[in-house]
Amino acid sequence: MKKILALAIVAVMTVALFAVGAHAEDASVQQSNFDAVNATGPDLQFYGWVIIKGDDTISDIGYRIDSKDPVFSSLKDRSAEVSGVIGSDPAKTNGFDVRLSTDDIPAGEHVLHVVLKTAGGALLDVNQGSSDGFKVVGTGPEEVPASLGNKWIDGGYAQDGKAYCRGWVFINDGTIDVFGYRIDDGNPVFDAAYEQDRADVWEAFGGTAENSNGFEISVDISKVAKGDHTITFAVKTGDGQIFDIETKDFTSNYEGEPEPQQPDNPGTADASVIAIAAAACVALAGVVIAKKVK
Repeated sequence: MKKILALAIVAVMTVALFAVGAHAEDASVQQSNFDAVNATGPDLQFYGWVIIKGDDTISDIGYRIDSKDPVFSSLKDRSAEVSGVIGSDPAKTNGFDVRLSTDDIPAGEHVLHVVLKTAGGALLDVNQGSSDGFKVVGTGPEEVPASLGNKWIDGGYAQDGKAYCRGWVFINDGTIDVFGYRIDDGNPVFDAAYEQDRADVWEAFGGTAENSNGFEISVDISKVAKGDHTITFAVKTGDGQIFDIETKDFTSNYEGEPEPQQPDNPGTADASVIAIAAAACVALAGVVIAKKVK
């Protein structure tokens, strides 16, 4: 009997360890369909439905022109209709109805993609491929790319495990979206909390609250991999362009395992499985101890 219980404990502990090692499945488009497409203007429409797979659900649907940031609010509630026919999960199924005018698109030829946002924040291309978007011809004003105008650094450093930078920037022919940083050539990390409301700047330079403002960025660099590095403070514009503001060199002497810039925390589902498995181990251990006492 003791052997059976011991084997049971080993089995449950194996399940627990497997659960710890398992990762949530990333969301991806499983199936999509365009019921109606009018890409020739002046009134454009892209109507259909999409099903996703993975450990996430649909939050919103919209569109993206070329490589610009997506515009959402085109979600069309068709979850019951589509899932009733296809037999899919309603939380992973829904419709979209993208409508816009060619006047809303800068003059010239562009590519439009229908884009889905999940509850976890992932962006999925409903067209299923960067080259599979719809060609559309805009009749709006000529697009002038944003550029970095005036800037001023009030203070900045990168040393003793801390990186800091404060100042302001002015964006020509564009707007400020968010401030952030990147270490070496890594992915940039942006945070709206870095923006500092400095009306004195845009009032003094004849700008607006949208195209000029201040920032104050503070970053913990104490656990960056040992060696010489650079940290670059940056600003992202409303049309998705990223401009470097200031770069600082620093040397890290950290001996441990470097922390990722954007760590992946265990999901609630994974944590629940681990907790249940751990509880089962404790319960079975209690049975073994009680049996031994008798």
